[in-house]
Amino acid sequence: MKQPFPSGCYASACVINQAAWESDDWIEAINSIQTDEIRIGASRLVDAGWSIKLLAADILALQKATGLLRKILARFFPSANHHSRIFGFD
Repeated sequence: MKQPFPSGCYASACVINQAAWESDDWIEAINSIQTDEIRIGASRLVDAGWSIKLLAADILALQKATGLLRKILARFFPSANHHSRIFGFD
C-alpha cells in the first residue's frame, strides 16, 4: 500500500458497530476523502465490523484525512459516544 508514497504516513482504524455491518452506505462517504495525496480503503472484518486504512503523502495530509474520517464516522454513527468510539463499548 505504501507504493504511491515511499515516505508516506500510515494510519488504520476499526469500526465495530452493528449499523456499520448492516449497511455500508458510509463507505462512499469515506471514499470521498481520497485525493492525490491521500489513499483510503475499507474492508470487512469477519462478523465484527470494518478495517479502515489511510495512506498519506505526508503528516499534514494524514492529519487532514483523519479529521475528515472522524467527522464522517460521527455523522453516520451519531449515537456512539466518545467512550464507545475509543473502547468499542458503552
